Amino acid sequence: MRIIPVIDLFDGIVVHAVSGEREKYEPIDSMLTDSANPVDVASKFEKLGFKELYIADLNAILKEKKSNRGIIEKITTDTGLSVILDGGFEISNQIEPYIESGIEKIVLATETLASFEEVKKTVEEYSLPVIGSIDMKGGEIMANSLRGELSLSRVLRGFEENNTSELILLNLEKVGSYSGPDEKSLRRAVSTVDIPILVGGGIRNIDDLKKVKEIGAQGALVATALHNGSIEYDQVHEL
Repeated sequence: MRIIPVIDLFDGIVVHAVSGEREKYEPIDSMLTDSANPVDVASKFEKLGFKELYIADLNAILKEKKSNRGIIEKITTDTGLSVILDGGFEISNQIEPYIESGIEKIVLATETLASFEEVKKTVEEYSLPVIGSIDMKGGEIMANSLRGELSLSRVLRGFEENNTSELILLNLEKVGSYSGPDEKSLRRAVSTVDIPILVGGGIRNIDDLKKVKEIGAQGALVATALHNGSIEYDQVHEL
């Protein structure tokens, strides 16, 4: 099972994401590092032995003008981490500058994605894996632009039919909340599609990781539990 540390990047620093209430996010307070500098945090994850890093560029997702692209590029050049980026992409032609920055996997998320046709275009136009992210809050799928039926099953199939390599189930209410993962949605997802599923939000400890693995997740996005020490790398390595 893959355990993927997360950096939530806002105004050039790493912030502690809690329950999707982005206006309240504060710089991280971490047992791993005294720094909220994204390159420092990424380097610490690499030193611990992690191979991948998920970055959510919150300025881009929120459509704010401040750019974090230079910071993201520095992470790709200063570390050996394989970077997975949610850059708030709506359409495929927004992605090319980030590929030139060394990003290895692109996330297309329901919160910002214009249409499933853009997923197909991205897969066809760029030689890198595309991961679909189903963003949920309050029991609903967040989708500013997607049209049509937005049931979980339909969106899962929409991503699968357009050749995404993996899917993320991201429950924003559970992010940073220390409330446990969304097992119900995970069970439904693994019974609906055949592509690998990653879970995000609510992971508290190694038992949660074992549970989602047992249900069928092939990976988990983790931040808070790493920063507060409730999951240690030795435990991750054993898993």
